Amino acid sequence: QFSAEQAQSEKLRGELASSEEKSTALQQSAAAKEKESAEMIASLQKQLSEQQEAMKAVSTQFSAEQAQSEKLRGELASSKEKSTALDQSAAAKEKESAAMIASLQKQLSEQQEATKAATTQFSAEQAQSEKLRGELASSEAQAEQKSNELQASAKSLSDVRSSLEAQLAELRKRTETDNHAILVQSLDAGQQEISEAGGSLGRTTTAAALLECSQTALSRCEVLTAAMKGYRADHHTVATAAVAVGSLSYSLGRVIEDANSVSASNASTDMVDEVHRLSDVCSSSYEALKNKNADDATVSMAISSILSIVKVINNQAQQLVPEEQKKSEAVGNSVESEMNSMAEAVSQAAKRIEEMMERSKEQDTGEQLEVNSRILDSSSNLMQAIRVLISEARALQTEIVESGRGTLTTDQFYQKNSRWTEGLLSAAQMVGHGAQHLVECADKVVTGKGKFEELEVASHDIAASTAQLVAASRAKADRNSRRLTTLHSASKVVTEKTGHVVVSAKSGVKAQKKAANPDFSKLSTTQGKRMEMEIQVKLLELEAEVEHKRNQLGEVRRLGYSDSGSKKTSRSPSPYP
Repeated sequence: QFSAEQAQSEKLRGELASSEEKSTALQQSAAAKEKESAEMIASLQKQLSEQQEAMKAVSTQFSAEQAQSEKLRGELASSKEKSTALDQSAAAKEKESAAMIASLQKQLSEQQEATKAATTQFSAEQAQSEKLRGELASSEAQAEQKSNELQASAKSLSDVRSSLEAQLAELRKRTETDNHAILVQSLDAGQQEISEAGGSLGRTTTAAALLECSQTALSRCEVLTAAMKGYRADHHTVATAAVAVGSLSYSLGRVIEDANSVSASNASTDMVDEVHRLSDVCSSSYEALKNKNADDATVSMAISSILSIVKVINNQAQQLVPEEQKKSEAVGNSVESEMNSMAEAVSQAAKRIEEMMERSKEQDTGEQLEVNSRILDSSSNLMQAIRVLISEARALQTEIVESGRGTLTTDQFYQKNSRWTEGLLSAAQMVGHGAQHLVECADKVVTGKGKFEELEVASHDIAASTAQLVAASRAKADRNSRRLTTLHSASKVVTEKTGHVVVSAKSGVKAQKKAANPDFSKLSTTQGKRMEMEIQVKLLELEAEVEHKRNQLGEVRRLGYSDSGSKKTSRSPSPYP
């Protein structure tokens, strides 16, 4: 039995050796075909080697047991019990060996299955690798295409960048040219403004005003120097330079106009010479500033030339200020005197109207007395309204002077606001003359030596004069002043009373025409035809006369506006700060 078991063991070893050979052949075949699964096969070989070692250990153990069995058989004769025990032990060992062999067979089967699975997996991985290689080749082709496209795009971008850089350089050059053109235009406009100021008749002003505007011009010369320096460093600041040129040009124009006015009123030939020099230097200096390549020294010298002459005019103005302060006293006295004369003229006119009313009541009767009474009553009421208006205007004038003069005296306030003062004086004179003229026209109408139309025109004239007085007073008044509100109310009353005088004059014209009209019902056909022709001829003559008079009126008004404008400045307020 033991020999049979031993033969069985040998057979198993043969099968095991055969399995090892197949496993080795399979491993070699797998290694040749499946290079990437070498590690797995090596692991299987390692496990198989370990199992072989285990088998060798079992074989060694089995040999030792056989030797032990031989020894036991040798002792069998001496002890049956020991033999029986040995048989039992051998049976147990045999059973254990069978179990171990079954386990080895099972492990071998598992290894074969694992090898088969590894082969299948390797095939799948190999197919996946082929697929990946195809995708990699496609990706490389796409990458190469993208690389070519990127190179083309880079070249295109380089060309675009070069083009943009060239355009930017051209734009910068054009912008610099345009900015310089803006500066040149502002300098041309400044030259034109200074030239017009030198050729204008000027305006009525004072040495104090000349002193103030010359100091402004001096400060603006410094501003222009800084602006031109900034412009030369950065052409984008041309707006600042242009504004500085405009501001200085306006101030220099003011200096020239005011200097002409002051030199004329003070007979200062030195100042006239300096004004001419200033005009010439401004022209040459502005031409120098137009030079695009002018350096800082040239710009500074051009502005300094203007600055030096303005300083001379400033010093001359300082010397003339004390003399004008003496003249301001005469201006203040003139205002008060003219206002008093206006009030006196209106009072005398009202007194004369009362005298004419008394005389008319004594001499006239019937319809003539009624017409004259209406005219004189309306004229008297108008004079009373004008007296109230004058009183309110004087009160408002006092309020204006007190609120606006500050630390100045009344005379200095009138002198400082010379244009307003002249307007006030002119309005007061017109009101006085208008009142006297209205009374003269009323006197002529009442005595039958004048026309009702003359009275109507005189009424409109005095209404216009009072309106000018109100406008002159309102020019410097506070808009919320109670005195101004009262003056407006008085002005409305004057307008209303003027309308009453006009209505009275027109009613007198109607009455006069009614009395002069013949009785047409008594005329024969021939007489009526002749009168019709005479009336048509007279109508044509009157229409021609009206047209002629309208043309004369337009010419007189045009000349009046022209004379008025020659006494005022033609320059607009400064648009610059």
